[in-house]
Amino acid sequence: MRKTFFLCALSWCVLSCVTDESSDPMDSSALESDSVTNSNPGSDIKTDTSANTLEGTGSNTAPNIQMDSIVETAWDSDSDSNTGTDTHANTATDADTQNNADSDTNINTDTNTDTLSNTDSDSDSDSHTAEDTATDSNPVCVLPDAFHWMDEGKPLAEPQNRWVSLSDFSACAYDDRMMMYSTYHDSSEIGIQMTVFYDWDSMDSAAQIPLPFYGAAPSLMYFAPKHIWVLAYHYCLTTESFCYRTSADPTNPNGWSDEQALLTEDITHSEYGAVDPDIICDNTTCYLFYTANNDHVYRASMPIGSFPGLFSGSQDILHHHAYYEAVQVYTVQGLGKYLMLVGNDSNPRSYNYLMADDLGGTWNFMGDFASERNAIFPIKWTSEIGHGDIFRQNPDQTHTIDACSKLQFLYSGRVPPSPSASYHLAYRPGLLTQHP
Repeated sequence: MRKTFFLCALSWCVLSCVTDESSDPMDSSALESDSVTNSNPGSDIKTDTSANTLEGTGSNTAPNIQMDSIVETAWDSDSDSNTGTDTHANTATDADTQNNADSDTNINTDTNTDTLSNTDSDSDSDSHTAEDTATDSNPVCVLPDAFHWMDEGKPLAEPQNRWVSLSDFSACAYDDRMMMYSTYHDSSEIGIQMTVFYDWDSMDSAAQIPLPFYGAAPSLMYFAPKHIWVLAYHYCLTTESFCYRTSADPTNPNGWSDEQALLTEDITHSEYGAVDPDIICDNTTCYLFYTANNDHVYRASMPIGSFPGLFSGSQDILHHHAYYEAVQVYTVQGLGKYLMLVGNDSNPRSYNYLMADDLGGTWNFMGDFASERNAIFPIKWTSEIGHGDIFRQNPDQTHTIDACSKLQFLYSGRVPPSPSASYHLAYRPGLLTQHP
């Protein structure tokens, strides 16, 4: 019995020694099998909690290997450097390598700023730079110095219900779907329609549902403080300026409340009066921006606790021949800056953009946002980029857009030849996707 016990104990010791030696994290063969990106056992495996590199730098190594610290962006979808799937899985399961402080492999948590641009590029004019944030998993990016776009090469949808035009788009996410409100025209009437769909490819087959009231140029948002959807528009029954309705479900065309006045004053002194309302709020104040087809941009405001309600005290804040219609204002995520788009009346129509540090402050002209000059058309189906909206993943009152993702701009494209008597009869929804 004692001899048997002694032999078992001796066997256990030998087995333990062999096991410890084979699991030594310094063993280069073990490291090579556990990390698809670390072909050199002496190199660093770096855990980076800041933003990913947007484009390839000549390496197939993903910069981040900790799955829960990464915010993937749409830019990565075309990059050859995005090979992080195997790296995350292998590294996460290699407990010996990650937990052994004496290993030659240096696992380093780095929260420094990364540059989200192609390091092989000779030009950095279109670079996006990540900045430190309170939450390392949420990178912050600036807008590019110059916008570039790729068009779909065709209209996304044709008018239904014997309509002849779709224009003036307001588009945002709703649960797992996409939602678009717009103006429709038939040969003699005008109104607002809604379309709900799952992706851009399915827009054309989705039902275009008219709302049971008169109006045009809709602007849709979710007002989170009161848990309601707000639809603003012009051509109202109750006022010559703007009105609004509220709903708990924007996909129900019959669920909107009675019409309420949003703006009754008119300081525009223009032939058309106030047109194209757009509402955006910060933490304390809601702002109404609008145009009047007279090269001016106007602004009114109210405390956020009073919204929705009647705006007053409009101010003429911008005057330039480039500011004609369809103003849209957005919060740039994480930067404390705001983006304004304004359609101009050039031939063909296009969009300029401005920036500000405060919704109630001064706006600085920046240049072209979307035009023939900075958009690529695989098939030239339109020369005009008219009234539209950046698709908003966040539909709330802040109109927040994420500069780390490829922006997509749903616009009113004009199908040639345009009718000489009624220019609006030729509009269709077009889509521009931000292009590196």
